[in-house]
Formats: sequence, structure tokens, C-alpha cells
Amino acid sequence: MTKHNPKVLLADLTYTGPNEYMYPYPLGAGYLGAYLKSKYEDIDVELYKDPNDLIKALDDPKGYDILALTNYFWNFNLNRQFLKRSKKKNPKVVTIMGGPNIDSYSDNALRDFFLSMPDLDFYVLGEGEYKFGMLVDALINKEMIKSHVWEEIPLSIVGLENDHINKGSIADPPSCDLATLPSPYLTGLMGKFLDNPMFIPSIETSRGCSFSCTYCCWGKGSKTNKFPINTVYQEIEYITKRTKTLLNAIYLADANFGMRKRDVEIAQRLRDNDTQYGFPKKTYIYFTSEFNETVLKIAGILKEHTSISLSKQTTNPEALKIVKRHNIPDDKYDEAIEMIRKMGGSTFCELIYGLPGESYQSFINGLESIAKKEIHPAIYPLLLLKGSEMNSESFRKQYSIQTAHRIFTKYVGTYGDINSAEYEEIVISHEKCTIEDFFKLRAVHLFLIIFTDDIFADMRRFLNKKSSNYVSFTMFLFHNRESWPVSLESYVEEFEDNVRSELLTKKEVKADFNKEEIEQIKKGAYALNILYFCIFVTNESALKSFREYLSSVLGKFLKEERASFNVEEIAFIIKCCFDKIPEFNRFQPFVDTEYQYDLNAWLADTADFPLSSYKSAAPLRYRLEFRKDLIPILSKMIYQYKERKMALYHFRMNAVTDRSKVMGYTKRRV
Repeated sequence: MTKHNPKVLLADLTYTGPNEYMYPYPLGAGYLGAYLKSKYEDIDVELYKDPNDLIKALDDPKGYDILALTNYFWNFNLNRQFLKRSKKKNPKVVTIMGGPNIDSYSDNALRDFFLSMPDLDFYVLGEGEYKFGMLVDALINKEMIKSHVWEEIPLSIVGLENDHINKGSIADPPSCDLATLPSPYLTGLMGKFLDNPMFIPSIETSRGCSFSCTYCCWGKGSKTNKFPINTVYQEIEYITKRTKTLLNAIYLADANFGMRKRDVEIAQRLRDNDTQYGFPKKTYIYFTSEFNETVLKIAGILKEHTSISLSKQTTNPEALKIVKRHNIPDDKYDEAIEMIRKMGGSTFCELIYGLPGESYQSFINGLESIAKKEIHPAIYPLLLLKGSEMNSESFRKQYSIQTAHRIFTKYVGTYGDINSAEYEEIVISHEKCTIEDFFKLRAVHLFLIIFTDDIFADMRRFLNKKSSNYVSFTMFLFHNRESWPVSLESYVEEFEDNVRSELLTKKEVKADFNKEEIEQIKKGAYALNILYFCIFVTNESALKSFREYLSSVLGKFLKEERASFNVEEIAFIIKCCFDKIPEFNRFQPFVDTEYQYDLNAWLADTADFPLSSYKSAAPLRYRLEFRKDLIPILSKMIYQYKERKMALYHFRMNAVTDRSKVMGYTKRRV
């Protein structure tokens, strides 16, 4: 290879598998590649996402000069293994990484990172295109001799030499001019991903995040910039004509979509595109946390194409202050929910348990406040992310944060001779929350996964019409645990045992694995909430017992709440919920049934008339049916896995995103 023609392998790796359908395109790596090609007409740049493909490239006898990898918490160890393999085969290869998953608050933190990545030469901190281009310039000028480039590269490029952190010597370049930054789509770099049905396209319409939430490493209060709207439109058109994605969806990779008025125009273009060409049917968006008129207009345009995030993360004032986050006032929040619903849109609210300043009870109180608004909660334990302020030693010490690690269940795999698995670090206690509080919240979380599924939508509506909510009902169940049927107690005890056993100490975290260890992890490491939900819907005898118990205990709960109720109505509502659970051991795409009540009219009633007002003189026919577009995927999983619970687990984990709306039948009058 000549001095002016290096070969660059750029990879945004993920753990691929035979049953996964949701890989986003390697957008960040794509921008790096498009920028390099704009600087050097003769440069050879190749993009990778699938580890299997990158292994083939590493083994290509033609060789390569630079291996550059994007670094996130879901591919940290996978990157490490590829760097190791690359250097073992050719020590002269230059290895580079970039991305937010690094603690850069001190030289000691940087040194620890490089010691964990012994085969890494350079790390590009912050926005990458210009800095990465300058590094490649310097490497070409110095004939790929790594030790000679430090005088020609920016301060934000770092490395480790002689056990000390090395940094570049010249000023960092300005933020990238997004008006001139080449598009990886319009330059043709994304072709092989557009042709792959397992991948989902993603685009950036803006870059940066002006917020500084301490648990996040995305923007860190950075300036936000926008791509030219004509470029955005051209990319949407280009993707529409080329993509073969199975899920007919697109990701918007902005941190705060809806901050700019022009985002309404982009939403309208996506909607018009679907009307004219049939793509995309679904748009996944990270909305700004500051609800505004722009977000409201987007909700009215996209409607069923997306779900509007009205996330709070916490409702506790002390926790909000600690994490440097501001939520919109409650009255404005309620107005937003109502306006979005009137426009035909849907909403959800993210909440994180384990935030410093948040107690067990204050989190439950926050959950109840969201449930009363009839908004879907998306609940997560607190992860400590490299690069976030919360991950610093001083922050951990200030709030007495204790953590544990666990296998990141979706990110485990073997690719050729590379065996890798990722871990996530979760907060299990701090000064306001004990480890026993954490375990209690994990069990509550399981019940909320069950009760917030669309299967139990009728029960949730019934409770709200009684001026109560499913969170209060869940807490009532736990307060009366001694009355649980044996099958329910055994089910939850087994779950709790697995929650405890999945936690690992820092010393138990491994960097290197053999193939047998990876196979063992795959057999035992699962996303427990999802697994136990799948166990719940496939155990017919336990379902029968739980149904009988709910019919009984729901009346006791309403009596304690001093709400009027009718035993017959309770039995009917519970029956409607359990009717929506298919018999997965004898799966049928649809079943027909009859009800004595006009359920649809009752659900649509905003005047809160009792269910008895909708009793029909003659039985009404309903059809319960599974989503047709998901039946082929489910059938594939059922064919592949002998146990129904495992077929459903892989279906729910890997094949779909609207997880609360895919496991049961939907009903309609016939």
C-alpha cells in the first residue's frame, strides 16, 4: 500500500444473531467514512456492523492499515476482542476508538481505560469527524508511524505511552459544519445495510444535547447544531427507495427531537412519505424533555407512527436536583397528555429507579402518579454509564452509591474465534435506598410488566374508572402476599432468587471467555422480567389459578378503596383480560367469542358510566386476533425453540419493539 492510499476499516459493532431484526445502521461510523472519502478521493474505506463480516475483513490477505471502532456500553468488550485479534495478526495496524463510553474526567481515569484496552493506540474524544480526519492526515504524513503524530493532532486525541497519558498538541477543531458534512447515505456508503432486511435505517437531523443530566453521557450540555433540511429530505427519499428492512421503521438519532420548529416539517415529510410510498410505518424518536407546541404538532402528524415520550425519570424533587433535570409542571404535563390523546397520539413516561435522592416509597409514589394519568410507564433500573458525571468517583462517594454488575443479556456471542459478552453496572443502593429496597422494586417491576401489557388494558381502565390504578392494586397484592396462591408465590420466589443470583461483584466480571463459557452464559443469562412474563403467559395451570385469585382479590382491593363494585363485573373484566392471552401451546391466529357486554362502548365512555349500563340483551360477537404482521416471526420462533416460553422470549426480545402490545390478542366486534 502507498503512503497516500491507506485502507480503513470502520466498524460500529453489535452482537448479531439469527433471530434479531432491529440493528440500526452504523450511522456514526458512516459519517466518519463519508468525511474521509471527501478528503481523499483514493482512500479505501469499508463499513461494518456484523462481527462475522469484520472477521472476514481482518483475515483478508490484502490487509488494511487502520481499524477504527465506535465505543458504546453494548460493544465495549467486543471491541476489545477485535482490537486484540487485529494486533495479534498485524502489530503495525493502527487502532482507533471513539464514542461516549469513556471516563475522561482525569488522566487516571483515562489511564485505567487504556489499561483495559491494551491493544488500542488512539482514542478520539468528543465529536469525531474533523478530529479523526486530522489523525488520519497525520498518520499518512508520518507514514503510519504512531509515535510521530502527536505534534500534529488535536488535544482531544489521547493514547497511552510508557504508562502515561499522551495527548495531541494542537487546538481542537471547531464543531463540525453540518451543512458541509457529507451524508453516508447520499455518498453511497450505506448500500449493503440498506439491502439487509435485518437492519433498520437511522438518520440525524440535528446533533448535540444542551442538557446535562448526570446519569447520561450523550450531550453533556453541548451546543446543538442542525443538518440542512434538504439533506434530511434527500436522505429520507434515498432510504425509502432502497431499504429492505423487515420492520418498515426508521430511527431518528437526535437527542432532543421537537426542540426546533422545523421538526414539524420533518415529521410531515415522514408521514407523507408513508402515504405515498408505504415507508416508514413506524418512527422511533428521542423527544425533547421540554414539552412544547412543536412536539404537540408532531404528535398530531405522526399519531400511530410513534409514541410521544413525556418522560420524567423521577418525580422526586431532591432526585431531580441531584441529576440536574427539570420536569415540566404537573398542570402542563396533564394538558400535554390530554392534547396528544385528542389528536390520536399515544404517550409513555420513562422512570428510573435507583436515582440518588430517591427512596423506595418516593419511587412508588411517582409510579402511582403516572398510573393515575393512564400513561404507559417504561421503567428501568439505574445504569452507571462511563462518560457520565454520575460514574465519577466523587459522585459515587458523595451519595454512597453501591453497584453490582450483571451480564447484558442481549450482548453475548461467538464470532469465529472471538468470544465476548458485555456487562452492565447497576445501582443497587445509596443513602436513600437499601439493597433490600432494590430487590423489592425488582419484584414490583415484574408485576408492572405484566399489568401494563395490553393484555390487562381492560383491568387498568376498570380501575381508573373506580378512581384507582394498577400501581395501587399491585402494592395491595404485595401487602397481602400471605394470601397468594401457592403457584404465584413459587413463581415470584423463583424470580427473586434469580434476581439475586444474576448480580456479580467487580472481581467476578471477566474480560476473556472461551466458547464453552459463552454457550453457558447464553443458557442461563436472560432478561428476567421478559423471561418471567413469558413464563406467566405459557403456564396454563398457573394462569387459571392467577385468574381465580385476581377475581377474588380485586373485589377486596376495591372494598378497601371504598369503591363501589359488582362481583359479576369484576369476573367479566378479568375474563376479558385472560381471553386475550393465546394458548401458545396450541397457537391460533384468532378465536371468536361472545360477551354479554358492549365492551368497546364502555371503554370509549368518558362519562364513567358503570359497566352494567352496557349490558346487552343478546350476546355480542367478538373476534380476538393476533397481529398478522408478527405471525410469521412468532411461527419461526415456535419452530426453532421447543419450549414455548423460550420461543416467546426470543420473539419479544428480538423481533419487536412495541413490547406491551404484541403478546396478546386484540379484540374487535364482528
